[in-house]
Amino acid sequence: DVVWTGPGSTLWHAEGSGSGVPFDTGNPSANDTALFDEATSACGWRSSSTASCEATSVSALDAAMSGEGLIPTALPGDFWSLPYDQQLIVLANGDRTARNLTALVGPDATLDGYATTGANDQADPVDPAGAYWWTANWTEGPNSVAAEIMWVYDDGLGSGNVDCTPSSTSGCWIHREDILHPWTNTAYFGGACASPANSAWLACAEIFVQEDA
Repeated sequence: DVVWTGPGSTLWHAEGSGSGVPFDTGNPSANDTALFDEATSACGWRSSSTASCEATSVSALDAAMSGEGLIPTALPGDFWSLPYDQQLIVLANGDRTARNLTALVGPDATLDGYATTGANDQADPVDPAGAYWWTANWTEGPNSVAAEIMWVYDDGLGSGNVDCTPSSTSGCWIHREDILHPWTNTAYFGGACASPANSAWLACAEIFVQEDA
């Protein structure tokens, strides 16, 4: 029974792999593909740090949250100058706390490393040394806010979620469920975005690991 050491002396069991227990996140009954179109309307098919791109992405996120009866995340004034791991945890915790879920702890430097590998590989981050309670996401888009929209609000049928198809719906909203998982113990976060040579967009990845009881 190996043990993975996180921040300080926090320990996670390493018994096989897994991403927690399925639960009801109040997933939308239908996917709103217009949200991602709105989020990227001023960005073009590329990574973009222009003010107009950032503004349209934030506007789309605000509309998505308001559409579910939530108070939109109040982004810090320096949000766009923060490192990507900090941007991603601000967004994840904004979606979590708006639903009265416990905030994630982080960013954790070790988990950031796993997320960085995932972003560079354009793939989900891998099992952190066999941690038992964990899950992970990745996607591509013009910025971190667009990534959050894809994961939480544009993840059902008709979205870019390749695990969600009319013939196989088990993967629908799975990225949303990762972000909104109701962890029973402290959950730590790692995140990263990278610029792959084969894509004009940012590849963003994040990983969540629950502290052992």
